[in-house]
Amino acid sequence: MARTTRLNKRPEWKALKKNADLIKNTHLRDLFRDDPSRGKRFAMEACGLYLDYSKNRITDESLKLLIELARACHITEAAQDMFTGKKINQTENRAVLHIALRNRANTPILVDRKDVMPEVNAVLDKMIAFSRKVRAGEWLGYTGKPIRTIVNIGIGGSDLGPVMAYEALKAYSDRALTLRFISNVDATHFAPRIIFPYEPRAIYLRAGGNDLWTGRPVDAVFADFKEFVATVHAKLPATDIIFISLSPAISRWKQADMTKDLNRLIAGFIKDKPHLRYIETYDVPLDPEGKARPELFLGDKLHFNAEGYKLLAERVRTDPGLRK
Repeated sequence: MARTTRLNKRPEWKALKKNADLIKNTHLRDLFRDDPSRGKRFAMEACGLYLDYSKNRITDESLKLLIELARACHITEAAQDMFTGKKINQTENRAVLHIALRNRANTPILVDRKDVMPEVNAVLDKMIAFSRKVRAGEWLGYTGKPIRTIVNIGIGGSDLGPVMAYEALKAYSDRALTLRFISNVDATHFAPRIIFPYEPRAIYLRAGGNDLWTGRPVDAVFADFKEFVATVHAKLPATDIIFISLSPAISRWKQADMTKDLNRLIAGFIKDKPHLRYIETYDVPLDPEGKARPELFLGDKLHFNAEGYKLLAERVRTDPGLRK
C-alpha cells in the first residue's frame, strides 16, 4: 500500500479506532487490578531514559493494533530512508538531515552519493568555537564589549528545542550570560524581551502630536519625560537617549503649537547634556550621524506617549535583570 494513503482510510486505523471505542470507558484502576504486572510490561528503558506508558488507556490488543498500523505505514522503511539520506521531504525534494547533526558515531550519511558528515562536523566545530569564545568573553559585540545577552528567535521547534535545552541545563550554565527567547513576531512579545532586559547602547524615542492626545498640559508631559530620563540614567548611565522630534507640518496635527512647545522644552533640557541627543525631522528620523532611519518607526516600542514614559521608566526602575 502506498505511503501516501490517508491514515484514517487504512483498515489498520479502523481496527485501532474500534478498539479505542471499546475500552474508552475502562478505568485505569481496573486495568491495573486485572494485570498486576502492567507497570513493568508497559514500560521500557534506553539511553538513560525511562518511559512508562502503563498509565494510558491501552491493552495488549491496543498495542498489537498500533504496531500493525505502524507497519502498514512503513514506519521502519521511512526511518531507514531518513538515516540513509534519501529525499523524504517531498515538498522540497531534499533529504532530512536532522540525524546528521546527532551522528556522534560519525557514520557516513550519503546524499546524492556524497558524505555530508565532513561539512556537518566543520559547522559543528565552528559552533563550538564560537560558543566557547562567547562564554569566555573573547567574542565582542559591536560596542567592543563582551556579549552577555543572547536572544534566540525561532518559531515551533526552533523555539521549543533551544528553550528545552536551556531549561534542562540551566543549573550548569554561565550565570554571567542572559538568554531570552522570542517565538512571535508580535511587538507585544518581542518588545518586553528586547527593550530593557539588558543594557542598550541607545534608546530612541519618537514623539509627536500623540503625546498630547491624553489632554494633559505640555508641562506635565515634559515632567514625565524628565522623570523617564532620570530613571533610565540612574540605572543605565552609559545609555544614550535619543529624542526624535516630529516637527508638525501645516495642518498635520491640531496640537501643532503644543507639540512645538514640547519639542522646545525637551530640546532645551537635552542641550549639552551627556548621553542625551535631540533630532528634529519632518518625515523620517535620522540617526546620530545624520543618516535617514525610516525603519525606526516600524515598532510601537519606539513611540511613547505621556503614559508610555511612566510605564517604561517604571520597568527600568524595577527590572532586576538590569545592571549598571
